[in-house]
Amino acid sequence: MINRKIALSGLSILSALTMVAASAFAQFTAQATTIGNTFSSGTEHLQISTDGGNTYHDTLPNPFNGTKITEGYSHTFNFKLHNDNTNSSDTLNVTATFANGTPDGALDNALVTQFSCTNNSVTTTPSPFNVTAMRGGSVSLGQILSGTDADCSLTVSMPTGDSSLAGKTTSFDVDFNASQ
Repeated sequence: MINRKIALSGLSILSALTMVAASAFAQFTAQATTIGNTFSSGTEHLQISTDGGNTYHDTLPNPFNGTKITEGYSHTFNFKLHNDNTNSSDTLNVTATFANGTPDGALDNALVTQFSCTNNSVTTTPSPFNVTAMRGGSVSLGQILSGTDADCSLTVSMPTGDSSLAGKTTSFDVDFNASQ
């Protein structure tokens, strides 16, 4: 009977130790889980409008044209550039360059272009360049804050010219490039 009492006491002590160990383990462990985590990057989106900001386009055919240009010609084309922040909240650094089209060396050298853009009360007006220089380079139009418009202009002029330019035609695309 004493052996039985000792065995039951031993079993009781072992059970108590097991419960103490289990409760201590439960107190020192915990778990939390998050599921469905998703990360996505934004994309920059620059758009142009030539109707005062009523409609914006990614590509706009033939917004800047001049005909019957003679010495002393000057015309300013007004447009807006829009930093569409649908997919991004970045401020965009914008540049312009001339590409493609059909160049005429003499007319490209005679035509002078100058951009100007204002965004958030900051105006950027790079130096004027002839079309030849713009075909091989670019100018900074400043920054456009996320979700805002820049009021811009492109002035095209032919300050001097001679009869050798009569009947000449040149064409080019204006590429507006944006980066963070």
